[in-house]
Amino acid sequence: MKEMTVLAISNIICSITFGNRFEYTDAKFKRLTSLFAENFRLNSVGGAVRSFPWVRYLPGDMFNIKKLTQNFTDIKDFVAEQIDEHRNTIEEDCQRDFIDAFLIQQQKHGEDDPIFDDMNLTASVLNLFVAGTDTTATVIRWAIIYLIHNKPIQDKLRQEIETVVGSSRVPSISDKSSMPYYEAFITEVFRMGNIAPLSVPHGANKDIRFRGMVIPKGSTLIPNLDSVMTDPELFENPDKFQPERFLGEDGKLNGKERDVMAFSLGRRVCLGESLARMELFLFLTSLLQRFELLPESTDNLPSFDATLGLARASKDYSCRAVKLK
Repeated sequence: MKEMTVLAISNIICSITFGNRFEYTDAKFKRLTSLFAENFRLNSVGGAVRSFPWVRYLPGDMFNIKKLTQNFTDIKDFVAEQIDEHRNTIEEDCQRDFIDAFLIQQQKHGEDDPIFDDMNLTASVLNLFVAGTDTTATVIRWAIIYLIHNKPIQDKLRQEIETVVGSSRVPSISDKSSMPYYEAFITEVFRMGNIAPLSVPHGANKDIRFRGMVIPKGSTLIPNLDSVMTDPELFENPDKFQPERFLGEDGKLNGKERDVMAFSLGRRVCLGESLARMELFLFLTSLLQRFELLPESTDNLPSFDATLGLARASKDYSCRAVKLK
């Protein structure tokens, strides 16, 4: 499932940034997605350099720093090729994608503008891929695991899809507001999957007094989202997968979904939340509309064990997608 989900989500980011999708067999596209995936995995060890910069000078590459750097260089080279190609074929009256829109603003402001320069363009494209590919693909894989382990939940979701969408058309984002059980399900996946338990580092721009202590200016702050996701005072039986906890007696969301901080909290919440929620809705409802998701075999259900890198991901697994009649 890993390669399929990463390729699918990467193609959406490609559509937004490059203006076109790639065939799943395209060698350059598969190379790009594999580089991003490998850097996500290597960061669990290579990330040590952020706290201990001197380790980069140790002999060999025990912290994967050289590998991370080379992968990142290859990714930047790919993006640079795309930018050069866009610059040579751009038409102001026909904006194809994000790169075109940025380059047109660059022409209006001048290349010396500190915002609309090539470095910021490259960084923006890379951020879209880094933050918007493996994370969403990881949530999809967790969702499929919980669907396989909870057949009644899968059946109930499919029934809601049948009632709201039917089988004669594909699900649309306009259907989302009419599908509260899906919303409850994906919220519980966010909570139990918890792909970013420590969110991302923030910084203190002034001294902060908190519970009798002082957090000095310049400190790195790491929010512990796991302490919220598993809080029994917020979620009864937090170790149990139970979408119904987010539904009231009327079958609608009861407000508890606001306690699930899957996209972090405060003023620096994830910028890609709206895109991720749309992707997850369309992917998962389309899958369930057409397929029954089953384990590889009855005695080989996918594991709930996780691997830690930049994201808390499920271990690799296979499953069966049986086409519905």
